[in-house]
Amino acid sequence: MRSIKCCVLLIILSVIFSFSVAFSGQDGLPDEFCYLDNILSDVVYDVRYFGSDNFVGERIDGYKTERIILTRDAAAALAGAQKDLAPFGLGLKIFDGYRPQDAVLHFVRWAED
Repeated sequence: MRSIKCCVLLIILSVIFSFSVAFSGQDGLPDEFCYLDNILSDVVYDVRYFGSDNFVGERIDGYKTERIILTRDAAAALAGAQKDLAPFGLGLKIFDGYRPQDAVLHFVRWAED
């Protein structure tokens, strides 16, 4: 079981990106970041780390709201994909975006347990 937890942690850590710029933008976010639901309102959101339906089984530290934060470029790309899918009756389901440092530390503590 420990090796599975370590593998999961390595996968999680491999997709985390740095968020070290100063807060200055709208909604308290840096200018290059946004809340995705401000850009895309017609997708399904399932922010599992805000609740307990995730691999840890509890709400993850750092998730203060059930909203996704992404770079504006990533949000624009997803908006384009959503638009391309619409004619087929399909759409996106978004689970996660920017991961707060507190969440990373939570995963590390979980993996060490």
